[in-house]
Amino acid sequence: MRSASIRGLLTFVVMLFVSVAVSAQEATFTGTVTDATGGVLPGVTITAVHAASGNTFTTVTDERGEFRLPVRVGNYALTVELSGFSTVNRSLQILIGQTAEVDVQMMPSSVQETVTVTGEAPLVDTTSSTVGANIDPRQMQELPINGRNWMDLTLLAPGARRNEGGGMAQFRQGYAQTNVDGQQVTINYHSQTDTEQPGFSRDAIAEFEVVANRFDVTQGRSQGMVVNAVTKSGTNSFAGTIGGYFRDERFNSKDFITDTVLPYSNQQVSTTFGGPIRRDRVHFFAAYEYEREPKTYVFNNARYPSFNVNQEFPTKVHKTLGRLDYQFTPQTRLSARFAYFNNIFFAGGGATQHPSAAGTRERKTPQYNATLTQVLSSRAVNEIRAGGTNYERLDQPSVRWKGGPFPYHPVGIGNSPVIQLQGYTIGGNTLNIFQNTQTVRDDFTTAYDWGGRHDVKLGG
Repeated sequence: MRSASIRGLLTFVVMLFVSVAVSAQEATFTGTVTDATGGVLPGVTITAVHAASGNTFTTVTDERGEFRLPVRVGNYALTVELSGFSTVNRSLQILIGQTAEVDVQMMPSSVQETVTVTGEAPLVDTTSSTVGANIDPRQMQELPINGRNWMDLTLLAPGARRNEGGGMAQFRQGYAQTNVDGQQVTINYHSQTDTEQPGFSRDAIAEFEVVANRFDVTQGRSQGMVVNAVTKSGTNSFAGTIGGYFRDERFNSKDFITDTVLPYSNQQVSTTFGGPIRRDRVHFFAAYEYEREPKTYVFNNARYPSFNVNQEFPTKVHKTLGRLDYQFTPQTRLSARFAYFNNIFFAGGGATQHPSAAGTRERKTPQYNATLTQVLSSRAVNEIRAGGTNYERLDQPSVRWKGGPFPYHPVGIGNSPVIQLQGYTIGGNTLNIFQNTQTVRDDFTTAYDWGGRHDVKLGG
């Protein structure tokens, strides 16, 4: 009995992972091709060419004249061809998470001719019941944001919610989920503030969607909102950007309460570069951003005024990203990404802490992710994704006890004695917390007709 159970489990695992090729596709074209009388046309070749990279995606309509073509986000030239009919060309844009219905009617032709239609994917997705909105590449590029936190743009989406104490679209553990290139990057154990969650340069994010509710079960791990973002990728042209963003109190007006100009300084430098390794097939993209913000932490305890020694420490943030895209065939493509987020800041100040209770805080988050997508037929696509996110929280007090007798027992290397007075704390401990998450996932999507068209997704 036991051996039969083991064989059954192994068979299930093999069936799960040997599906020829990846969690949800970036975007999908679907539709039906008919002739002038409304009759369906099987065997029609659908070709979509990605304008920026030259990547080509192809499929053929089935016996019902229907097709399903998973693609990358972006602008496309769509070509519909069948012998004996005029070729139809369409130019349109598709955004992340969209399923664009592209129904085409072809006219018989005794001579070769082409019909060109320019348009966009419909603004209302009639194939989904989710509540949310897309932040498209134009909004990402042109809308100004104080602080350049791209997550602030989530407020443009209907139903979006956030805590104004932090810049993220979510504000408590388990309340929301952020996915970048299909990878879950939210740190679950901690709050959703900017200092705790992994950050990405605004110049590295191409676009994203905000799903306020009614997201499908494949998203998961959230009681509220889901944010799905995709990073930029290289194109057939070598291109890059470099920018500096500086804020200073000299440009500020006086505070209404104190009637003084509050001290403030912030410097950000961002750069990107990408291009082809092999035109139309292999592309790379890299981005780096550095932010420095000097701060002064004020200690103002009235009972022990001699301990009120202000501390100065600049917050420093590093955001690094690299991405590689490889299209093997029009039906198979691979995308791999590495990202690194490092945030060093100081925590302390106020009336209840001695300066020794404060200290430096460091957050380090390396991430790696790869996605293999294969279109199996006009109805089926398989996606395999693997990756990991390693989060490390390092809290160090300003003053550390090196261990040894105290008077005769060690108190721990890197820690200091903590003295609790009435309403006042002297000394602090080292705190290290880790969250390492590795995932392997397979998603198989197919469609069938049974009282209407239905899409079904299976995986594990």
